[in-house]
Amino acid sequence: MLEQFMLTTVDNPFNPFEDFRSWFLFDIEKGYKCCEIVDRLTNITKEYSERERIVAVNAAIDRFIAIDPYNIYTRVGNMTKYDA
Repeated sequence: MLEQFMLTTVDNPFNPFEDFRSWFLFDIEKGYKCCEIVDRLTNITKEYSERERIVAVNAAIDRFIAIDPYNIYTRVGNMTKYDA
């Protein structure tokens, strides 16, 4: 088991692990583009294992939150099984 994070904002009332569609629509409507931010900060290829992908995304999210100029971004976590 490994905790997997997703980038979100403090005002988004939806959990992306539980209701991705509503979370995503809110995110896009507000112009936050959390998925795009994480995508730009990671360099994941097909060769990555599931565990490597989770670790890379988690690290990118933590780096972005540390420099968040608006202090509105946060992360939400979910325990995930992965292929070792």
